[in-house]
Amino acid sequence: MQSKIYLYRLFCYGFRTGGYLDVVLQKLQILQEEVKESSEFTFLSNISDIIKRILALREEVIPTDNYIIRRFRHYVRLFENALSIFDEFSLKDRRIKELDEIFSKLAEIVMNSKGLYILNWDNPFLLENGIIDLPDQGIQIIQGLFANDFSLNYAIVNPGGSFYHDHDSLWEYHFIDQYSEECLYEHYRAGKKYKIRDNDIIFMAPNIPHGGINPDNSISFRLGFVSGSSEYGPWRFDFNDRGAPPISNLESVEKIAALNGVHLDAIIKEVASSTGSNFIKDIRFPEKESEIEIKIIKIHDNYIMNPSQRDKIIKVLSGKGVVNIDKDIEQEISENDSFIIPSSIQVSITSNNMMMIVFG
Repeated sequence: MQSKIYLYRLFCYGFRTGGYLDVVLQKLQILQEEVKESSEFTFLSNISDIIKRILALREEVIPTDNYIIRRFRHYVRLFENALSIFDEFSLKDRRIKELDEIFSKLAEIVMNSKGLYILNWDNPFLLENGIIDLPDQGIQIIQGLFANDFSLNYAIVNPGGSFYHDHDSLWEYHFIDQYSEECLYEHYRAGKKYKIRDNDIIFMAPNIPHGGINPDNSISFRLGFVSGSSEYGPWRFDFNDRGAPPISNLESVEKIAALNGVHLDAIIKEVASSTGSNFIKDIRFPEKESEIEIKIIKIHDNYIMNPSQRDKIIKVLSGKGVVNIDKDIEQEISENDSFIIPSSIQVSITSNNMMMIVFG
C-alpha cells in the first residue's frame, strides 16, 4: 500500500502543474466576454468552473496518507469531465477546438507520465501553449512545477522589458538560465541594481522590492524564479502581482553579494571539475533568510536521495541519467528536465555525467 501512496502522490503533483491550465482558463475567459449572448457562453462557463476547481486544488497541501487516493480520483474526474464537455463543443468554434487540443495534450502528458511528471523547459508545446503574456512589462510567464511550499517557474524577459514588485509573505530566488554575453539585464533589489554577468542567483526575503530591466539593445532571456512560503504555499500567478520599476535613486553595485546573491557559474564549474564519487555543494548566500536549501550535485554513479521532510524540485543542468522511485517508476532524464520529489519518498538517480540543482 505504501508504494501505491507514493505513486498516487506523484500523479497528483503532475496534475497540479499550472501553466497550461492557467493559459487555457485565461483564453476561455476572453472568449466568454466575446460570446456573452450566444449558446456557447454556458459551455464556456462550465468548462471554466471545472478548470478553476482543478487550479483551486493546487493551493491545497497534497495528502501523504490514504486520502491521496481520493484526491487522485477527484483530479481524474475533473479532467475527464472537462474533456467530455470539450469533446461535445470543440467542433463548433475553431478557437474552442484549439483550447481542447491544449487541454487534451496536458491530460495526455500527465496520464502517460507513469506518475513522475517531467517538464522540459525547451519543449515546443510548452513554449507555444503554456505562456501567460504580460505586454505591459515586456515579459511572459511560464508556470512550471508546484511543490507544497514553493514553485519553480520561468519568465521570458524581452528587450525593453521591466518589472518591479514585492511579496508580503513569499520569499523568492531569481536566477539566469543559459546566460549570454549579449544579455544586458540589470537586476533590482531593495534600491540597488546589479548588471547580471553570469548564471547568477539572487535571493529576496518577503517584503523586499525587486525586479529588473532588460534594455532595448539586449536579447530575450529566461529568468528562473523559485518562490513560496511554508505558511502560504507556492507562488501562483496573479495579474495584480506587478508594478512599475523605479526610475531613479537606484544605487549601482559591482558585486552580486550586495544584492544577497552568488555567482552560480563559479559553483557549477567547481562541481563540474570534481572527480570520483558523487559531489554535493551547498549554495550559501551572504544573508541566510531562506526557508529552503539549494544544492548543486554531480552524479558519477548512483546517487540515493533519502526521504526528506520537505518537497524537492530538481532541474537537470547538464548530462543525462535515469531516475528510479521506490522501484515502481524508472524514467530517463536529461538537460533542462525538471521534476518534483515529494516529501518522504526515496529516489535514486544513476548517471556518469549528470549535474543538477536541487531546491528543497
